[in-house]
Amino acid sequence: MKEFIRHFRTHFVHYLIFSIVVFFVLFSHVYSDFLATQRHGITFWTALFDGHPLRFYEYCMPGGPGYHYGGGVVSQGEASCAYDFTFYLFFAIWNFPLWLIEQFFHINTQAYIPFIVWGKLMMLAALLGCGSLFVRCYHLLMEEKAHPDESQQSSLWLDDSGLYLMLISSLFFTAYSLTSANYDILNTFFMLLGLYLFMKNRRWGFIAAFAVSASLKYFGILLFVPLLLLKEKNVLKILRDTVLMLSLSVLEKIIFTTSSVSSLQETSGGYFLGLVQNASLGGTISFLGIGNVSLFFILIAGICLYAYATPKENVSAQQAVYISAACWIAFCFFIPLNPYWMVLVTPFLLLVALTGSDRPGLLLLLELIFTVTFYLAYSIKVPHVISGYNCLGMLLYYLLTVPILGGNW
Repeated sequence: MKEFIRHFRTHFVHYLIFSIVVFFVLFSHVYSDFLATQRHGITFWTALFDGHPLRFYEYCMPGGPGYHYGGGVVSQGEASCAYDFTFYLFFAIWNFPLWLIEQFFHINTQAYIPFIVWGKLMMLAALLGCGSLFVRCYHLLMEEKAHPDESQQSSLWLDDSGLYLMLISSLFFTAYSLTSANYDILNTFFMLLGLYLFMKNRRWGFIAAFAVSASLKYFGILLFVPLLLLKEKNVLKILRDTVLMLSLSVLEKIIFTTSSVSSLQETSGGYFLGLVQNASLGGTISFLGIGNVSLFFILIAGICLYAYATPKENVSAQQAVYISAACWIAFCFFIPLNPYWMVLVTPFLLLVALTGSDRPGLLLLLELIFTVTFYLAYSIKVPHVISGYNCLGMLLYYLLTVPILGGNW
């Protein structure tokens, strides 16, 4: 702790600047999807105390028993639940104080900026957790590189506080996790936790972390399968561990089968199937006369074959990071992206940049160029994520809509 405080003092100005930016973006902007999901989390408590927790998905449907408010700072709540229950459990626990406030004072908490910011603080907590796991993974990688059997010696060129700040101040993290309050940062946390536990050879923790990740969104499967193949060569154990990883998502679907069929069809299972369909259409090539084959699937299959063919005794933490980054690069190249999904990719690319070369500064420069270019390009292509509409009712709206500036968004 004393060492971290010393590092913090060294980077005090940087942390101060970052804190000012965080304060501004938390109050200035919010994405409507976040507001809908926050409302669903609040609604869970209504369903629970009404004695109908298994009807949670029905409660969240427009016109459902728990549909009390249709307004708020930004129009929200019009969409039914789109994910497995794990997502809403996190939002329910974090926003329980807001449900209490609504019960006692009979107000819509989403009509007040401070209560929205309270919800966004969960993304900040997840971001800080990602920073901590990122630093731990970095140290494990550097310890491995410094092993006497390794020909290449390397030393830490950034202290912990500098590493921490490097990740949490990434443009993708601040732009999408804090400004837009994109909740994929929760998934990033559990994938980083799974990677860390993989490096520590904690098999069951690794499976549990990715089980939570998969029940949030199925992105975690993209990393789990090749990482599992890297360590495990027994086919029956591979199948067992994969089933265990998917068990939480499957269990939730079984538990909520009493809910509305129409709402269940919109949960992450159907969403994932649509994503797979998009993957099959992205970057196709004619193969052996059998028709078009997805380049994405070819690359992922190649990564999995490489992982499985690697002898267990040759497996390293660095390989795990390379494989994770390769999967995400294939994802970025061949899957139609929502820009805020880049919060899933950033930590793995940074780990490669920091540990995969004797010249990390060059790789970090390339990562910065990629980050800024991607952000600007997708701000033009997908403007609704950062549009002025998402500032309605937030601090930036009041700052920029005074009469002298003109006022309509």
